[in-house]
Amino acid sequence: MNPETNSNLPYPDGFHLSGAEGWLELGSATEALADLERMTFHSLAQPESLVVRWKVFAELRRWDRALEIARTLVRAGAERPTGWICLAFSLINTHGAEHARAQLLEASYTFPEASRSVPGFLARQADRLAASADPNRWLRKWERMEQQLLNVQKKDAATKADAEAKEAVPAGEPAGDSLDEAGGGRVGF
Repeated sequence: MNPETNSNLPYPDGFHLSGAEGWLELGSATEALADLERMTFHSLAQPESLVVRWKVFAELRRWDRALEIARTLVRAGAERPTGWICLAFSLINTHGAEHARAQLLEASYTFPEASRSVPGFLARQADRLAASADPNRWLRKWERMEQQLLNVQKKDAATKADAEAKEAVPAGEPAGDSLDEAGGGRVGF
């Protein structure tokens, strides 16, 4: 991961993606799109770039392009709610709420590995979502929830690793490194 851009993308694509996100926050989707157009094809196809591209086209109200990107997001990660939310808004704005509802209900059965509540929720809420003035509001909410889930999973993995490490230390031996802690051996300078 590139720590300067908070991205897994190579230089300079990570910077262009970060710039696009900044332009979106400032309300300039056209400038964000210009930054995205400077990225390589490979980087543009990554899920983190696809989400930003979808946001740009949603802001520009270019729903046909947003729909293509949303479908790609769902194909790339049907288990992640972000793609489903993008797909819902795109379908609502291209084909109407009824079409979105039908497709998302079908998808909830086709992709049971997806967060079970997301496709059903979106299908039930299609009419309400269509009336939303800010299509990215729900996407941001789900991204926060997704990040919280990842943080919990990381914490659980770390706790498990710590427990396994403690179990691996034989009884009677001090936990930790080296002879220093046991009262002998070399001392670091």
